Amino acid sequence: MNTYERNYWSLYLDFLDRFEELKYKGISLPYLCHYRSLIKYAPLMKRLDQDAFTLLLKNKVESNADVQARFNRFIKKHTNKNKSKNNKGKIVIHDVYNLIRFPTPVLMKYFSPSSTMIIKDRKNPPKEKGYVRKEKDGNIPVHYFDEFTNDSSSVSAAVKVIQSQAKKIFKSLPNHPLYSDPKFRKVFLMQLKKIIHRVEQANKLFRSETVSCIVVASTHYPESRTLSIVAAKKGIPTVCMQHGIISSEFGYLPKIATVDAVYGTFEKVWYKQKGIEDSAVEVIGHPRFDQIFLNKPIGHGEFVRQLGLEPAKKTVLVVVRGNKDLPRWRKLVEALAKDEKFNILIKDFPSSQPHQLTIDVPQALPSQNLHLYDLLHHVDAVVVYSSTVGLEAMLAGKPVFILNEEFPGYTGYYYGLSGLTHNNPVKLAEIVQRYFNEDTMKTYEKKIREKFLSSAYDTQQLSGNRLMRLIDQLTNEDET
Repeated sequence: MNTYERNYWSLYLDFLDRFEELKYKGISLPYLCHYRSLIKYAPLMKRLDQDAFTLLLKNKVESNADVQARFNRFIKKHTNKNKSKNNKGKIVIHDVYNLIRFPTPVLMKYFSPSSTMIIKDRKNPPKEKGYVRKEKDGNIPVHYFDEFTNDSSSVSAAVKVIQSQAKKIFKSLPNHPLYSDPKFRKVFLMQLKKIIHRVEQANKLFRSETVSCIVVASTHYPESRTLSIVAAKKGIPTVCMQHGIISSEFGYLPKIATVDAVYGTFEKVWYKQKGIEDSAVEVIGHPRFDQIFLNKPIGHGEFVRQLGLEPAKKTVLVVVRGNKDLPRWRKLVEALAKDEKFNILIKDFPSSQPHQLTIDVPQALPSQNLHLYDLLHHVDAVVVYSSTVGLEAMLAGKPVFILNEEFPGYTGYYYGLSGLTHNNPVKLAEIVQRYFNEDTMKTYEKKIREKFLSSAYDTQQLSGNRLMRLIDQLTNEDET
């Protein structure tokens, strides 16, 4: 744990200590906040890597396990000892921020419309053109939390009281490096209101429906974290799907759900190192990855025609995230473009519009609106940042090359790819070229990829089957 990480987590515990008294229906609200968004834009973020900042903190965290231990006590306090094992209740799939990513064929194959409901957060349809509130996904009914909103004056009054208590704490600490920040105050007050309303919505949901299990995409956000804690109070188990690779620890700690459904043994070991019991982590994979093996991709001829590729050339897919690190990606693509044997495709996440690199480097082509898995089935190699796409490409049997980046909280997820990664974009382009030119490099890449996947993802069984087996274990009464 480096200085940045120690200060990040120590400040978190300080935050919990200072605002722990803010409670609604017996639940301490700061535990349910989204900590990263509270501090994301605070000026102190530039100081977290300084040893001197440690002097301002009361807590002195030495291990992530310290933070998890604090949350374990919180979760235990709010968990009904009489666990509700009821396989006749509904499975509720909470799709927070569209992160659940269960493809419609998965929903239709594994989940019964009569015993499943999807619930989303959007209170009102956004203003973006073309947005339509769904009534079903496949055959599964879709509901929204505004259907369960309690707009009573008592709830509004409770929000005002608790926000007023928070403001008094702000006022008592006018020079604190975080609590004095206007953006922190604004976001914190907003989250307090959101959490109180979600407590009410969750309680009304559980009064309206008999629920056997909750499946969430993340417990990082107030919406899903609050739902999980209210479920725990009712004795209802929760399963948290892993929505992406654990690249940064800040997005996956602390662990909240009854069981976290993870990709592979990498996560199982990683969570254990953070103080989490083996029984609370289950290797499941993710049902959307099943589609890599099950979906029939478009034909290769159609792929080449639609993207305007030269059939005789090798196709390299370069995956970027907006304009982040754009100068380095430009150097990499320019280096690849000097080799005339390559078609170069640029895929941006999350946008589907042609990326700036397709303008800056004429040889680079947009991937258009083709589905990622269609692209992966037909390209010859993938170059990507520390993204889940790297894992997906390897599951599709493709060589993957990582443009390394250093950032706080990095878990070292792709360290296992060793010689297939580099910080220097030009050097990484040379590694890609070597792969296509040298048989020994091809052999090396295959060996490294297979070794990496052995701990990153279990492909022996479909994830959908494993998930349903886990839900059955959590919701069925023990046989006597």
